[in-house]
Amino acid sequence: MSDRSFRDANEWSLASDGIQWILQRRRQKNGRVSWRPVSFVRSTRAILARCMREKGVPTADAEQLLAGLPPTFDEWLQASRSWSETLNAPSLAPTTDLVDEAETSDFGLEEQMNLLPD
Repeated sequence: MSDRSFRDANEWSLASDGIQWILQRRRQKNGRVSWRPVSFVRSTRAILARCMREKGVPTADAEQLLAGLPPTFDEWLQASRSWSETLNAPSLAPTTDLVDEAETSDFGLEEQMNLLPD
């Protein structure tokens, strides 16, 4: 699945691969511009803001990138799906819900925890 940028602010961009938000930084090398992922956040807007501070995103750029984002990635993902359906546009989200697949696996939570290394 490819990353889809949905908001830019100078040298910074927010994208999603449908699984998480991706904070990207613009990179120019040999006259070519590309975006390099620097942080991956699946949880909350507050954690995304913290990552932006830690990566040195200027305050004004961070505010622009964060403007209008809901408190959690899951809320954003749901809104993205609704928006895409309304406009008949390709979704920023995957077509299957990964959480539902995990919840319906043959292993319960206790069995999954036992598979983790000590």
